[in-house]
Amino acid sequence: AGSQIIPTAEIPLEFMLNALRLTAGTSVSEFETRSGLSIASITGQLKEAQIKGLLIRTEDQKIKTTQLGKRFLNDLLTLF
Repeated sequence: AGSQIIPTAEIPLEFMLNALRLTAGTSVSEFETRSGLSIASITGQLKEAQIKGLLIRTEDQKIKTTQLGKRFLNDLLTLF
């Protein structure tokens, strides 16, 4: 297997491809640590996903897919 450099603009999608499949979701701090980006860089996408009922943000700073988000995961990922 080789390695490749991911363009900065694609990092949120690459991270979310893996993180949003997890039942437990991911945390804001995990996104920031692993991606090297601030959560502010995807605030618009997160808000849009929440409005569409695809994501929730919990009080403990977790980002999780809703049942609807799990059924329409590909649509959710296109936001990133």
